[in-house]
Amino acid sequence: MAQAHRHDPRALVVAVIAIVIAIGLLANLGPDPVPDPPVAAVAPVQRSLEVIRPPAPAPAPAPSLAPAPVASTPPRHPHQAIEGAPAEPDTEPDRALLLIDVVDAEGRPTEGGVPVPVGCPGFEAGPRPGSYFADPGTCRLRAQRRDGMLRAMGRPTAVDAVAGEIAYVQLELASERTGGVGVRFRPHAEGMVVLQIVDGSAAWEAGLEPGDVIVGVEGIDTRGLPTDAFIDAMTGPEGTDVEFRVQFRGDTGTKQETIRVTRRFLDG
Repeated sequence: MAQAHRHDPRALVVAVIAIVIAIGLLANLGPDPVPDPPVAAVAPVQRSLEVIRPPAPAPAPAPSLAPAPVASTPPRHPHQAIEGAPAEPDTEPDRALLLIDVVDAEGRPTEGGVPVPVGCPGFEAGPRPGSYFADPGTCRLRAQRRDGMLRAMGRPTAVDAVAGEIAYVQLELASERTGGVGVRFRPHAEGMVVLQIVDGSAAWEAGLEPGDVIVGVEGIDTRGLPTDAFIDAMTGPEGTDVEFRVQFRGDTGTKQETIRVTRRFLDG
């Protein structure tokens, strides 16, 4: 009978340890492990404690500082009065104050022209140049200027005179010198009878003689015509013509004839 082998337990332990070491060495001889990708550092989130407010509304535009419009004074025109102006210190409570300008047809001042009343109760000079007083009511005025032997006269203008108030008035007067024909006359039952002729005048050259009767002027019947109206029709700007209808006594009785005479400036 074979003899049985006895195993040493210490040798068995040593063998087991050797096997474990060998396995570990074999594991270390394999391929290098792939490193994990780096992880980016994330900055820690800081919480702001600031209160978020909505944006403030835009400021309203400042009000415009443009100057307030100034009321303009209406232009003054010939033959038109601008009334209702506020009273000034030199007014009087019971009379109207008239501020009068004498101008030509284009509104320019006319030298030497003055206002004269045609029908204006209480009309008199005021406290300063160009000012006049008048009683309340309708006041009719016209401009006048001395031109040699004649008077230049404008058309009458009416203005409503109100007590305690001021009326602004423009009276028109031609800037050209006034011409006439050179006759003296007086009213007659049949017209205007010629009393005298100025030597060398337009009437003298036209053949007018004392005793002739002017029965018409510029187509106007002179019978009963007021003297001022006759003068207005007979005179006019120097160099213009005027037409007369003249009645005279001829060899065969009374005749009438139409003549045209050029107005001239008459020194005097």
